[in-house]
Parts: sequence; C-alpha cells; structure tokens
Amino acid sequence: MKNQKNTKVLCGLFLSIVFSSLLFTSCKKGDEGIAGTNGAAGANGANGANGTNGNTILSGEGTPATTLGVNGDFYLDTRVTALYGPKTAAGWGSPVSLTGAQGATGATGAAGATALADTFSIYTDDWMMSDDVFVQSDNNNYSTYTAKYYKRWLPDLTQDILDHGMVIVSFTPSKANEPGQWLPIPYIIPGYDPNDTRVNYNWSYVTGEHTLRVQFYFTPLANVTYYPAPAVMPSGVTTTGVPGPDIADFNVPDAQYKVVMIPATVTEEITSITKKHFTKTGKVLSTF
Repeated sequence: MKNQKNTKVLCGLFLSIVFSSLLFTSCKKGDEGIAGTNGAAGANGANGANGTNGNTILSGEGTPATTLGVNGDFYLDTRVTALYGPKTAAGWGSPVSLTGAQGATGATGAAGATALADTFSIYTDDWMMSDDVFVQSDNNNYSTYTAKYYKRWLPDLTQDILDHGMVIVSFTPSKANEPGQWLPIPYIIPGYDPNDTRVNYNWSYVTGEHTLRVQFYFTPLANVTYYPAPAVMPSGVTTTGVPGPDIADFNVPDAQYKVVMIPATVTEEITSITKKHFTKTGKVLSTF
C-alpha cells in the first residue's frame, strides 16, 4: 500500500516536470512571419453638390441698368462715387454716397513764383544813336552794323533770371493794323527803303541785369547796293551805285514792346509738365 502511494507521488512529480517543460517551451517567442500585402484601394466617393454662386461688385458711370448683375451684387457709380446694393428682386434701390463731408479749409500755401511782364511803347524820337550789332555770317566771320537803340530799365530782371530763367521780348510791328499781334524778337522784315534800294529791317535785343537794350538796324540783301558800308561787308554785297538809307536819318516806326521775365522755378515747372505730357502720349522728348 505504501509502495502504491509512493508510485503515485513519483508519477505526479514526473507529470509536473513534463508540464513545466512544455509550458516553458510554449512561452518562447516565435519568429516573425512574412509581411502581408496592401489591400486594394477603395472606390472614389460620389461628387459633392455645386456650391452657390458668389456675388460681386460691378462699376460704371451713372445709374446701373436693371438687367445688370444678380441678386446680392453691388454696383459702384464712379461718376458720383455712390454705392448701390445689394441688388434684390425689386432692383438696385437707392444708392449710398461714399463722398465724405466737406473738410475744413487748409492753410494758405506760400505764393509760388510767377512770370513778370513789362509792356511799353517806343516812339520814333525815343531811339538813340549809335550802337554796334555783330551779325555772324559763318563759323569764323561776322559783320558789324550801326544801329539805333532804346534802353529800358527793368528792376525785376535779376541776374538769377538771366542765368537760370528765361527772357522773351516781342513787339507789335503793325500797331495800326494789327494791334493785338505780338511777334518775337529777333525779327526781320524784308523791305524797300524810299530810294528803292532793298534792305532788311532788323530788330534785336541785348539783356543785362535790370536792363534791356532794343536795337534796330539795316542789313543788305545779297548783290544789292548798300550805304553806309558795314565794317565787314557780307559776301556778294557792293557799296557802289545808288546809296541806301542812312540809319541816322531813318524814322523807326512807333511800336509797342513787351518783356516777359520767367524765373527758374517757373521754367522748371513748365519743363516738368512738358515731360509728363510727352510721356503720356508716348512721344520722345528731346534731352534737356
């Protein structure tokens, strides 16, 4: 009986060892398996419904047409700066002005530079003798002519205007027939003197600080007689034959004269405006 009991104990012990061995062996981590393949892509979903159209801001000059735009749109009248909208089934409705209230008057700016003008008349008895006028005949030579002159005092004609601004002198050659006609000086009138000797009547001027000297003198046409002879005779002019008019005895016609004095700041502004004009029209402006 005792042996039978020991046998059962041994058998139990043996089974425990075998079970433990099996349990230890079964808990050991196995090797990683082969990676599986990706599944097939799913089918595309159905397209969504179209969204509602958005609204916009239209523009033009004047009241918008009733057929213009759709409900919800706005319209800007650029002529009066007014906004319509949003448009409804009833139409555009009344506009709202986008122009603000009148602002306060700003401070007065500094006075800008302006052109100055002096208008005067020179009568026959005002001319004085004598002055020398030098007329260049070619690149290397010039002729000297005796002239009558009139000197005008101009307090506004500064050296700065002479150096950086502009001076324009004009006159009315026919005060009786064309009193409103102003022609720029230097000016030449091809004419006939009382002795029927052809000469040109010439007006020129010389400027200085605060002064203007207007000059009148004769020049001969080519191949004609002229008297008195200039210091250097022009080519083709002779001094023989019927004498021409004597400048000392000639009565220069009465005329009105105008001097325009333009400061540098004004000429710069004119130049700037002219450049902008030519730029907008696409033309090429001469280099200054």
